[in-house]
Amino acid sequence: MSQPFLRRPVLTIVCSLLILLAGLVSMAGLGLEDLPPLAPTRISVRATFPAAGPEVVEQSVTTILEQQLTGFQGWTASAPAALRVLQA
Repeated sequence: MSQPFLRRPVLTIVCSLLILLAGLVSMAGLGLEDLPPLAPTRISVRATFPAAGPEVVEQSVTTILEQQLTGFQGWTASAPAALRVLQA
């Protein structure tokens, strides 16, 4: 099956270019409504502070991370306080 392409490299290049051209023409004809919806970017942060109690982790890690991460434009914190997991 591969022998004709090995013996004729010009045929191989022409076939490859035709496939590339067909893909480009198809992609140009594809409208935005045909593309799948894009999900917004999600950032997940996990911080551990060994041998510290939940209050220390809340004050030393969680609060500082939240303050730093809310400085980004367009950033909204979507996780309520009940979902924040503090492990001692």
